[in-house]
Amino acid sequence: MTAPHSVASAMSRNRAQRELAQREHDFRLLMENAISGIAIHDIVLDGEGRPVDYIFRDANRAFEEHTGLKGKEIIGRRVTEVLPGIEKAPFIEVYGQVALTGEKVSFETFSEPLGRHFSINAYSTGVGRFVTVF
Repeated sequence: MTAPHSVASAMSRNRAQRELAQREHDFRLLMENAISGIAIHDIVLDGEGRPVDYIFRDANRAFEEHTGLKGKEIIGRRVTEVLPGIEKAPFIEVYGQVALTGEKVSFETFSEPLGRHFSINAYSTGVGRFVTVF
């Protein structure tokens, strides 16, 4: 005979797993259907803890449309590999501040490597990780 506590615990775990799966599904739908370009990144630090690069972790279709960058070509790659010369712009420094402090930023800029103007919001989702919304 199974103890009532064990059954309740298993039911609670199953409910939590279903809720997590539903949230992941909802998040994926939000990303896929958003009209704003959204990308998730990890900041890359040098040996002294200074931001020197960032890695694309995910991007939606709207991000591809806004930037001209294709997700399948950028996911898992460093921005300096994808956009040579980007280190001359303040993006890495600004996004590093966001990723390391949790401070949100909003700004408008012209991206020389992409040849486009952008209105960008960036926020941290945890130490070392940030999201950009175009």
